[in-house]
Amino acid sequence: DLADLVIESATAELEGASVYAIAHYDKIKEANTALEKQNEDKKNATTPGSEVEKVALDKVKKPAVLFMALCVRRPDIIKTLFSVSVKDKADVLAKAVRNNMPKLARAASTKHGAGTIALKVSDIATDVETPMLLALLDNVHPSTDSSLPNEDFIQA
Repeated sequence: DLADLVIESATAELEGASVYAIAHYDKIKEANTALEKQNEDKKNATTPGSEVEKVALDKVKKPAVLFMALCVRRPDIIKTLFSVSVKDKADVLAKAVRNNMPKLARAASTKHGAGTIALKVSDIATDVETPMLLALLDNVHPSTDSSLPNEDFIQA
């Protein structure tokens, strides 16, 4: 089936992005540490710190976004997305996936239903993949002021 070949190719690209992220982990860490010493300000964890990290993030973002788009069609491959992006020292890939998680969550929950996606993904995630699971679940049904319980319920 053609769809299976596309997923296989996208999986290979995602694995390649993981290898790239792992190979550049030390350079990114060094550059970010040097930048932190210069700037005492705390940066947002989702934004790239140094130029080295920005370049790496741009490089791994495309395969991650492609794979995430395929996850909308086939939610069962979210397991592969999680397992590849949480590999040891593939932090920049994990950051790219987390940064784009709201898009995946909205699209998947619109197509399949928020409850279905939440149940399916929570069943397949392992302990190591919990941060990715939480990032997805945070965005499956974002909290808005209109969805908050009324004040009488809170006081009860």
